[in-house]
Amino acid sequence: MKKPLALLAVALSTLAASAARAEEPSRPFELTPFAGAFVPVAAQRGDLASAPVLGLRGTYDLHRNVAMVLAGAWARPGSGARKVDLFQWDIGLQGQAPIALSGAWSLEPFAGVGIGTRTYSHVNAGADSQTDFVFYSALGADLRRGRLAVGATARHQLTAFTPAGDSGARGDVALLGSVSWRF
Repeated sequence: MKKPLALLAVALSTLAASAARAEEPSRPFELTPFAGAFVPVAAQRGDLASAPVLGLRGTYDLHRNVAMVLAGAWARPGSGARKVDLFQWDIGLQGQAPIALSGAWSLEPFAGVGIGTRTYSHVNAGADSQTDFVFYSALGADLRRGRLAVGATARHQLTAFTPAGDSGARGDVALLGSVSWRF
């Protein structure tokens, strides 16, 4: 599994390096509020419950086909009888392939990878917060007309968090809907 992700990262880095030679996009910045569902999978399913997630993502097009992505998100899943505030910040690279549909409409599928941190803060439990590194991969698409777009994204995230403090990788999926504005 590590080899395909490493190859994707190398390919995205190569495209990003060519950005200096390519024509700069006319509107390279995009701001995207998103909402959706945080769904623990595998071992994480026993530690945390599903919950709504809210966040904000910013992208900067390095090239027509490569963007740098910064994102922050919040969710409040349950952990047994307690609630946990989950805060995540990450940075990544996204490969994208805009496809002209008809008139001013375009479809922009994308795939991305990145790293960041995630903090788990126990609500009313008196327990210390825990911060761990997180790795994510994402697939999605935006339907765009002019500066505005609506999109759907599926993110798979891996972290080492467990409420009991034992070690081991834990995973979750975030299914997100978004509205974007390019400027």
